[in-house]
Amino acid sequence: MTAFLSDIIDALGYGVTYFPLVLGVFLSFRLQRFPDLTVNGSFSLGAVVTAKMLMWGADPVTATFAGFLAGAGAGMITGALITGLHIEKALAGILVTIALYSVNVMILGSVEYPFGDLHTLLESMHAGAEQVFGSGSTASFLGIEVFIRPLFWLLVFGMFAVALLLGIRWFFRTRLGLAMRSAGENPSAARVVGANVSAMVILTLMLSNALAALSGTLWAQNWGTVSLEDGTSAIVIGLAGVLIGDAFFGKRRFSVRLVGVLAGTLLHELIQKAIVTLFGNVQQGLKLITTAVVILAIVLPRLKTRLWSPAKVEEKK
Repeated sequence: MTAFLSDIIDALGYGVTYFPLVLGVFLSFRLQRFPDLTVNGSFSLGAVVTAKMLMWGADPVTATFAGFLAGAGAGMITGALITGLHIEKALAGILVTIALYSVNVMILGSVEYPFGDLHTLLESMHAGAEQVFGSGSTASFLGIEVFIRPLFWLLVFGMFAVALLLGIRWFFRTRLGLAMRSAGENPSAARVVGANVSAMVILTLMLSNALAALSGTLWAQNWGTVSLEDGTSAIVIGLAGVLIGDAFFGKRRFSVRLVGVLAGTLLHELIQKAIVTLFGNVQQGLKLITTAVVILAIVLPRLKTRLWSPAKVEEKK
């Protein structure tokens, strides 16, 4: 039972790490109506910039914020290509992602770099876990013995995820946030009321890629290594979380759909964990599994609509 609960806590902890990425994909996919492939490069860029800052002796919080800002810069470039040079949206994301791969290699000096010997957020989490639960490896949680380090990571970053969700919800109720939403949902109407649609597109992509980069920094610090290969499936992971959330929460109001993003992120990680538990170590096939989950999340709501449409119900009667 201890091992089973620890596996669930691990999966939820990883899901929380991916939540900013999925939230960023949600903003580009649902507000700007296209999956921004720049997040693949931004995810790695955030990790690379954070690792480099840590090498230079920066504290983990400053290094993480630097990665966040680097992601915003990548999104700004993609937005400028779309609005300034009128490059097709998907192509602009591909071009920036390809360029970012070379940029990341130049910054890091290689395609992979372990930095477990540096002071990271994970080390701070371990120190905090020992202060709260003691120096042992396990502690009693809900009457069950669990490993304290993944539990503390889940508790801290779970609160961070909720705070991030509430912050995004508040932001998109402000005048600027509403302008960003209207520019994506109905650009013509936004122009009529005086909104600068081009600026709103750029701001949306900046925020989206900054969140993707934030996920990259958290992921890298959790594992103690940077690998540019980690970002290659970022868009698929993001879409999986978004579409799973939509499958359960549907097209409801914006605040509810944000909750769906968090739920979809956690469910996606639990599905992957369940598959690994059932079939053993299938790490090399996880990208294939994630792709299959995305396809199912797209197809199942359509099948549900066809099977339970009013016409079908009438025929059964």
